[in-house]
Amino acid sequence: MSKDTHYKQGKTFIFPSIPREILLTLGAAVLTAMSLWLLLSDIYLKLLVKVVILLDVPFFGLCTLVLLQNLLRHIYLHRPSIILHEDSIMFYMPIRFKYLSIAFKDIKKFAITQVKNEKFISIYLTEQQKKREASQGNRPVLNKWLRHFNTTLTGTHLNISTNNLAISTGELYQMMQQRLETWRENQKG
Repeated sequence: MSKDTHYKQGKTFIFPSIPREILLTLGAAVLTAMSLWLLLSDIYLKLLVKVVILLDVPFFGLCTLVLLQNLLRHIYLHRPSIILHEDSIMFYMPIRFKYLSIAFKDIKKFAITQVKNEKFISIYLTEQQKKREASQGNRPVLNKWLRHFNTTLTGTHLNISTNNLAISTGELYQMMQQRLETWRENQKG
């Protein structure tokens, strides 16, 4: 167990690795600066390359802002990335600036999924929960596209990246699986 994992009143709090978050934020800032420099420099570049660089600036700029917000949130507010309750899991979604909570009764299973060299913990929902989510009405187009993209890559739209956590993917998976199994046993007995 990592020093950045805490137990309190039946809850497990999993905190991010601050050094990793600093490196990610600096990397995004460097890519933003390089894209701006290429865009504004007098270097002759083909039109297609300039268009790609023009798209890079807002993308890496947004990544830098989200990562910086996340880093400051973790340093000053010391909030966990993941909270495992006795009956649910909560994980922070940086792009939405809020936690998403999922009850164990709505979870079918967890799985470790690998896309290229990146490992995720995928959360597969029960059929009943999928129907509930589908009936919740219209979602913004970007949200629909991202959900479809995630589902195509991993089989579910709910995936937890562990690259900024202070524990390994395997260790987090075991903790989540153990909590889910304990909850199921308590429901039977």
